[in-house]
Amino acid sequence: MEVKGTVEAVKRDRKGFKLDDGSPEGTWYNNGHKELPGDVQRGVEVQVEVKDGKWWQKVEVTGGNPKPPQGQSRGNGASAPAQDLPKHYFVAKGYANLRKEFPLKHDHPDIAIIRQNALTNANALVASQGLQDMDPQQVIAIAREFEAYTTGQMDSQIISDAFNPEE
Repeated sequence: MEVKGTVEAVKRDRKGFKLDDGSPEGTWYNNGHKELPGDVQRGVEVQVEVKDGKWWQKVEVTGGNPKPPQGQSRGNGASAPAQDLPKHYFVAKGYANLRKEFPLKHDHPDIAIIRQNALTNANALVASQGLQDMDPQQVIAIAREFEAYTTGQMDSQIISDAFNPEE
């Protein structure tokens, strides 16, 4: 079967893509064995040979204007300037990626998730010890300890104290 349409998205591994083929939400086509040709990008029109309704066998670009992947410029295909990306992100293979950092800085995007997790676990600890009547500020203090350990801030403080002893 052959289908035609405009490529809406390409998977990171380049073995699948979403096609605007006239259906309300578009259709994903995959191939677990081979990557798409290099000229298949978001925004190009393609003709696709499909097997069993969802597996692409052959993809041919027939027209359209390729759209650069998020985080890249149209000019020469080079990465976007660093100021175009939020802090803690970098571009790799045309995609914005969150940097893995440790210890985490106070403005890292993962801090909110870590803080929520720390508070949940502080509540679980308090409940498991039968201390449901504990003052909320004490629960928050426990959560802050969990957060400091998880983000590496506790380690940073220990190291800082070890190398900068107060006299």
